[in-house]
Amino acid sequence: MAISKPNLNEWARVQMQRVVKSSGLSTKEYARRELLREPTTLYRWISGESPIPLVVTTWLLENCQIENPPSEEDDASDYERVMALLTELESLAKEEKESG
Repeated sequence: MAISKPNLNEWARVQMQRVVKSSGLSTKEYARRELLREPTTLYRWISGESPIPLVVTTWLLENCQIENPPSEEDDASDYERVMALLTELESLAKEEKESG
C-alpha cells in the first residue's frame, strides 16, 4: 500500500495549533514568549493565510510529539509519513538554497 505524500504546510499548521494548545499559553503569549514573533504572524500561520517558514516547519517536525502512541501495526506507517515529511523538507531546503 502506497503512502500518500502529506501536505507539508497543512501538517505544520495543524501541528502548530497542537503545540500552542498543549503549551497552556494563549496564541498571543506563545507567539511572544516561545516563538519571539508578533502574534499576528502566528495567527496568519494557523489560519493558513501565510505559509509557515521552512525553518519553523523543520523545528515542528523535529520536536513533534505523538500524544497517543500508535499501536505496533501503525508504527511503520507513522515512520513512513515522518520520512516523507523529512524528504520533502530536504527537497524544499535544497530548492530554497539553489534559488537564492
